Amino acid sequence: MGSIHKALIEAIVHIATVEGSDDQEDDDVQVLESIFAELSQATPTEVDQLLAAVRAELEETQNPARVDALEGIIDSLST
Repeated sequence: MGSIHKALIEAIVHIATVEGSDDQEDDDVQVLESIFAELSQATPTEVDQLLAAVRAELEETQNPARVDALEGIIDSLST
């Protein structure tokens, strides 16, 4: 997994799992929407590479919140 994939995955997981005020959570949703809007412009090969990195992270974690966030990434990019 490349360092860019790892950094992006960690950013998405952090945003998806951090708890805060309603205003902060609204901002988090906007950031996630922005990230996924940019990812929608990626080539199929780039998406496949990112999905492979996410699946590798998923296999390595036992943290339920992290599992949910990683599965959310897979669901969002697989559609």
